[in-house]
Amino acid sequence: MGKWSDEFDQVWQFLRTGIEFPLDGRHPLDEKVIKSYDATLKQKPEWSDRTSYVIAPDGTILLAYTNLDPSQHVAMTMAAVKKWKDEHK
Repeated sequence: MGKWSDEFDQVWQFLRTGIEFPLDGRHPLDEKVIKSYDATLKQKPEWSDRTSYVIAPDGTILLAYTNLDPSQHVAMTMAAVKKWKDEHK
């Protein structure tokens, strides 16, 4: 599932990649949620950092990728998903 606090036009760029999973951006991320995922932006703790997680069906965290530059998030997450799928054929 994806959750975001970005403007929708930024999210639309991500959605256009063809990734199919539930996305829920209707509710803004609050500090409690941000802290629970250990995704606070150090310079501004009430904001979230840009972090992508890949979590396997058994709950194992396969990837936690943090980078304010969004350009590699899709590639990193898709590589982690592909690797997991290849290992679980």
